[in-house]
Amino acid sequence: MIFKKKPYQIKVKNESVYCTWLKDIMDWTPNESDEYLSKLRLAVQKTVKEDTWKLLTSETIKSEDKDYQIYVETVRKEVIARYGIEEKKVKIGLYHGDMLVLSLEVEDPKSYPYYFMGIQLKPYKKKEVEPGSKLNS
Repeated sequence: MIFKKKPYQIKVKNESVYCTWLKDIMDWTPNESDEYLSKLRLAVQKTVKEDTWKLLTSETIKSEDKDYQIYVETVRKEVIARYGIEEKKVKIGLYHGDMLVLSLEVEDPKSYPYYFMGIQLKPYKKKEVEPGSKLNS
């Protein structure tokens, strides 16, 4: 039997999940996508306690769930402390599926985990725009 290399790598380190995509997600097969989502979910579950996992996976409307909001704010404070990011550069945002995520304005977006304490991180480097230039160019 020939083993095909997976188009991704998922690594768990303490409360962090790191993902590396080895080929464009648009080129994945449906089976590769399904397997990735399943393995990612299991990896994230390993990084949190059982009661936190229940909170993260509950069927409530997340953006309206006070306990979920409190937890995300707790994770936000931990990210600020752990990575030394200015408080104003770590924001809570609403993502698809009514998930709350943390947006991080940082110098090197690739050096941060994909998930931290069960919450997805969206690191980015702020782009400087020249006066008179188009934003989408």
